[in-house]
Amino acid sequence: MKKIPAIVFSAVLPILGAPLFSQEDSSLVATEEVITLSEFEVEATEGKGYFSSHSVTGLKTNKLLIDIPQSVGIVSRDMLDDLSIKGGSSIETAKFAVSGMVPRNDYRYETPIQRGFRSGRTLVDGFRDTGHNMMDKVIIDHVEIVKGPTQVLWGQRNALSGIVSKQTKKPRFTSNRWVRSFFYSEGGFRFEADATGPIIKKKRAEDFGLAYRAIGAYEDRDSVTAKEAAVFRDQWALHGALTASWGQKFSVMAYVSYLNSYNKDNAPNDFIRKDSTTGANGTGELFVGTGGRFQLRQPAYTFDEMKIKMFSAIVDYQFNDNWAFRANGFHQRSWRHPNQIRNFKKDFEADTITFWGLEQEAVTWYKSVTADIRGKTNWLNLGHEINFGVSWDENDSFSRRWDVGQGGGGVDFVFPTLKLSNPDFTNFPQPLQDEKWLRTDRARGRAGGVSNVSNYYYQHNLEVLKEKLFVVAGTGYSQVKNNGGGDEDDQSDWVRRAGLVFKVKPDIAIYFNNSTKFDPVTRRDQNNDLLNPQQGIVYEVGVKTAMWNGRFTSTIAWFDLRATNIPVSVPGENYHRSSGEQVNQGWEIDLGFEPVKNWQLIVTAYAGDIKDANTGVPLNDSVNNTYSFMTAYNFTEGNLKGLRVGLAGYWCGRRFYRNGGGEFPPWHTFSGWIRYKKNNWAFGVHLENLTDEYYPHGGYDPFNMVAPGPPFNAKFSIERSF
Repeated sequence: MKKIPAIVFSAVLPILGAPLFSQEDSSLVATEEVITLSEFEVEATEGKGYFSSHSVTGLKTNKLLIDIPQSVGIVSRDMLDDLSIKGGSSIETAKFAVSGMVPRNDYRYETPIQRGFRSGRTLVDGFRDTGHNMMDKVIIDHVEIVKGPTQVLWGQRNALSGIVSKQTKKPRFTSNRWVRSFFYSEGGFRFEADATGPIIKKKRAEDFGLAYRAIGAYEDRDSVTAKEAAVFRDQWALHGALTASWGQKFSVMAYVSYLNSYNKDNAPNDFIRKDSTTGANGTGELFVGTGGRFQLRQPAYTFDEMKIKMFSAIVDYQFNDNWAFRANGFHQRSWRHPNQIRNFKKDFEADTITFWGLEQEAVTWYKSVTADIRGKTNWLNLGHEINFGVSWDENDSFSRRWDVGQGGGGVDFVFPTLKLSNPDFTNFPQPLQDEKWLRTDRARGRAGGVSNVSNYYYQHNLEVLKEKLFVVAGTGYSQVKNNGGGDEDDQSDWVRRAGLVFKVKPDIAIYFNNSTKFDPVTRRDQNNDLLNPQQGIVYEVGVKTAMWNGRFTSTIAWFDLRATNIPVSVPGENYHRSSGEQVNQGWEIDLGFEPVKNWQLIVTAYAGDIKDANTGVPLNDSVNNTYSFMTAYNFTEGNLKGLRVGLAGYWCGRRFYRNGGGEFPPWHTFSGWIRYKKNNWAFGVHLENLTDEYYPHGGYDPFNMVAPGPPFNAKFSIERSF
């Protein structure tokens, strides 16, 4: 990092912004009845602007962000609607609004990076999404992003860098219905519909009430990636939910979701740069003339199909004004079938390229049950908030994988070797289905396995000085059992969470956080014993503000992340040892500001130094710098009343691979939008990659599988509410 834009230095910086819609703009603000929410639920963000001031993920109860001793970011529903980056994606939007967020993979999946590390799978309502994080954004109300470990509260299913939890839309007792269509400049369309309201209305607060929510989306799109590639998507999603409420003490909510996504592409595999190194593993002088363009080096279309079924049920019971109980059950089945022909080996000195074919069928059944009790009391003139509970989940998977074309493992069929600089796919053969399935079966690890995680936690929030000093202390015990391929692994450990919030003023707070986590490993030593679990620890200090009636909110944080007991293979042997330490020290800034009425500004910055602590080498798939901004102006008076215009920009630093020996270059992108609402109609134009940049959006290796970013494209939306 060399320079920070002057605007970042203009104030103590954020994570929450002022509302997008002015309170005087009655045409844009959705009115609704005041209802009593569960302590475990955050009010919907839909129609209320860019940010919510509360989070349920940070402390597992409804809390103001300024009272949480950890950096937390919220991506609101209105933000998802304005940017509309990908038809079904919610993580893509987060990179503009939350510091240190990096989308990792291609248009199919969402596997974000936070604070330089992979975040792993995202969560849906606090539960692990085993379907490659593919849940369509039409069912998402907002996304909560908590930085750093949260294993005390959320079990083993989260990363050292933090968690990303998508909060689904819930039934509401106020009627709201709309339909929306998108039309894409590159071809195709998307249709969305959402309806919610009461089935049985409550006449009084103590009466019985029943509300519903029905959501659907269908997308038929012709291109979502680089100009050289042809990409097709056929995706649809359904979501239905019911909430039954008996008075204000007892409620039951249940929903079911279904997603079917079929993607077909011939996406590029390489991002060739002028400054590339030479040699067999480099891109070399052969491609200096390409000008940093993507290279198409695969013979034909491949496809990837995903089907996800999801069910959840929640029971809330309020014992009295101070104590509440929640039980939650969750079940998800995900099925994936990819069929891919990709380049296998490139020799840049010999100018040759070979190929391999992959076909896989994978099924995952994930189920979880949780129970939480939350209470508050006043003892010894101190305010106590107690939260404790238990969770159990099971991840049962089965996978078959067939590879062809590598010439080993009894494979008779071998793809031809082509010229790398100018491959000719005219007569490229296609292996028969029977040949792949019956003759080329290769062992690729365990065919499947069962993983069980049990987590028991206790957290105590102590108000030492009334509305001034808060202390958070918690501990959890996680036990992880893995059973696959005839081997059973059982590892467990204690984790902790400690935090402090000191409010200098009601709207300015200083906070400290220290949290730990552990990750079981399946590697074994020379005695065939399991290695010790990986240990992770984070220290974080920062300042938060929520000033001027929400017109200026900020978080500025410094963090120190460390992971130890990393399995390392022993050269020349078939066993591993625990060694090494991975570190990342840095800072994050998030700012939300309304300098004048109706103008909102969001600025974020992240700078880290993620590396191997012993060698100083950057870690694989790591990023050390990101910057972003979002700004929007809302016209609430005159002839332009109902018009909203906005602009967003994002910069991503180098992404390292091959232990620092390879990297994706830095990239940036800009998006803009214009939306106009009058009465019950709304129209929008959403523009992506305004400057038509070429950039590597994600992928696994700059010399192998690269997911290019989309070229300039436009989306046109029409909405009708009822």
